[in-house]
Amino acid sequence: MEKKVLITFFKELVNEGGHSRNKAFSEYFGRNGYKIINLKISNNLFTRLLTLIKFVFLLVSLKNSHIMIHGNLISSFVMLNKFSSRKYGFMIKKFLTVCANKNKVFIEINDLKYEQAIDLEILTYSKKTLDIENDILYKTKGLHYIFASNSMSLYATEKYALDINKVYVAINGGNKLNILSEIKKNTLRSQQLKFVYAGTLNRGRQIEEMIEIFREIKGSELHLLGTSGEWLMSYNVPENVKYVGQLNEKEAHIYLSKCDIGLIPYESERFYYNLCYPTKASFYLTSGIPFLSTNLIELKNVINYRQIAIFADLSDWKRTIEKLDYYSISELKRNVESEKKEFEWQSVLEKLESEIIKGA
Repeated sequence: MEKKVLITFFKELVNEGGHSRNKAFSEYFGRNGYKIINLKISNNLFTRLLTLIKFVFLLVSLKNSHIMIHGNLISSFVMLNKFSSRKYGFMIKKFLTVCANKNKVFIEINDLKYEQAIDLEILTYSKKTLDIENDILYKTKGLHYIFASNSMSLYATEKYALDINKVYVAINGGNKLNILSEIKKNTLRSQQLKFVYAGTLNRGRQIEEMIEIFREIKGSELHLLGTSGEWLMSYNVPENVKYVGQLNEKEAHIYLSKCDIGLIPYESERFYYNLCYPTKASFYLTSGIPFLSTNLIELKNVINYRQIAIFADLSDWKRTIEKLDYYSISELKRNVESEKKEFEWQSVLEKLESEIIKGA
C-alpha cells in the first residue's frame, strides 16, 4: 500500500504568508492520511546540519511513497552559506533524484526566489546561492511541482522546460471564518466606509501613498493592520486613518469581517507582483469582504468574471473610492458570500489533492 508523506518545516525567518501556507498544507494533509514530518530549521549552524542529515536520511529511506516537500525547506539548506557550493548542491540534488526514482515527489513552490530577489530588490540572497537552489529545484529529474499561482507555474514551466503534466497549482487560500452572531453584531460600523489593509506595514509598500489618498477623502476610513508599522506613530496620519497594529490571524480575520473592503496596493509595474497571487486576496474574501486592487495580472485572471473585487491603477484610487457607497459595496459583499468558499484552504487543497491523485 502506498504511503503518503508531507515533509514540512517551521523556522523563525519564514515570511508570514509562507508560514500560513505551510501550516495550511500540514493541517489539511494531516487530516487526510499523510504522515507529517516537521523539520525545524534553526539559526544555529550545527543544529541546521543535523536537520539536513535527518532530511537526507528520509530521502534515501522512503520508498513507494507519495511525498510532498516544501521548496523553502531546500532553500534553507542551500542558504548554509559556508557550504553553498556546486558540490554541495549536487549532493542534495543526487539524494532528491534517488528519492524521486523510488517515490512520487512533489516540490511545493511558494515563491520564485531568483525573480523575486531581482524585481523586489531583496538583497539577502546572493546570485550564487540562488543559482544553486534553482539547479536543485528545477533540474532534478523526476520531480513534480506545486506552484502558488498559475502565472508562476507557466513562467517556470517555460523557463526550466518542466513537464507540464507534472505541474500543479494551489493558490494561497484563507481559513474559514467561524464567527458567533454576537461577535458579528459588535461591528466597527459608523457613518464612514471602512477600508482596510492587512499586511506588512514597512515603508516602501505603498503605505504612504494610501495614507495620502485617504487624507483627501471625506466619509471613509483607512484601517492599517500588520507588523512593522511603528513608524506610523510619528507620521502625520490624518484622523480618518487608524493604525491598528499587529493582531493574530484569527483576530485579524474577525476584524476584517467588520470592515467594508480590503486593499491591495501593489505596484502593477513590477513583474513579480503580476506573477504572484497575493495571500491577502483570499484573506479578505474568506473574511466576507471584497477588495480593491491595483491591476495585477495573476490576481485579475483568478478573479476573472466574478464580481467580488475592483481593479484600478493606484493613481485612480481616490476617484474610485469616492464613487463607492454602502449600496455598491453591499452588492459586492453578496457576491463574495456566494464565492468565498472557493478561496478557503479546504477547497483549494481538496482540488489539489484530487488533481494529484488523478495525474500522478
